[in-house]
Amino acid sequence: MEEKFKGWDWTELITLLGMDEEYTRNVDNAEPEDYYEAEQEFLKKMGNKICGYNHEHPEDADRFIGELRAFLRRVADLSGHYKPFFEGILGLEDNDVFLQMYAMFLGCMWT
Repeated sequence: MEEKFKGWDWTELITLLGMDEEYTRNVDNAEPEDYYEAEQEFLKKMGNKICGYNHEHPEDADRFIGELRAFLRRVADLSGHYKPFFEGILGLEDNDVFLQMYAMFLGCMWT
C-alpha cells in the first residue's frame, strides 16, 4: 500500500485543507527571500482552520484529524532527534489540545 504522505514538510497539507493549487505553486516556487512570507501566510491560514475545524465540522473532524495524524506519523518516522517530540504530539488524546499543538508547531514539521 502506498503512503498518502511522504512526510517531507508541512506543504503536503495544503491540498488536504482545500487551499488552491496556485498557493501551492507560490510556496514551491518562492525565492528564498519570499519563502518565509509564504510560510507565514500558510501558517496563519492553517492555524485558524485547524483550531476551529473540530467545532465547525464535527461530522468530518475524525477523518480530518486522522489525516493530520497520518502526516505527522510519517514525519516522526523519518525524523532523527525530533522523533520523540513529534510522537509526543501524536500521543495527545484530546483533539482540541492536539489541534492547538499541531497549529503551533506546524512550521517545524519537516524532515
